[in-house]
Amino acid sequence: MNIRDEALSRLENFSNNNLGKYAAERNFDPGPENRNNTSLLSQYISHRIIDEQETIRAAYQKFPFKKIEKFVQEVFWRTYWRGWLETHPWVYDDYKKYKENVFTPPKTGIKCFDHCK
Repeated sequence: MNIRDEALSRLENFSNNNLGKYAAERNFDPGPENRNNTSLLSQYISHRIIDEQETIRAAYQKFPFKKIEKFVQEVFWRTYWRGWLETHPWVYDDYKKYKENVFTPPKTGIKCFDHCK
């Protein structure tokens, strides 16, 4: 399965099984093994494997707007912030500099952890 098919499959699975309860469950953390409360589509949308319009269109095929309003809002917020950051690139650069200068991760003695920042 190629990555586009994987993204579309994940979108369809979320739309069929979890979209209807997104608004009620999105703010809870059921742990890393049970991420059914969010779509997990960010990586595909960020890399333009699928886009926001396609995502919303798939949602509308499953439910009326009232049922998916919160999900649609979140997709639009994503679009807004992406555009905002594209026109204000120094914000992320400043954040990275701040993180490098202020945050020093503790040494754990475990190579893979100590290597990461």
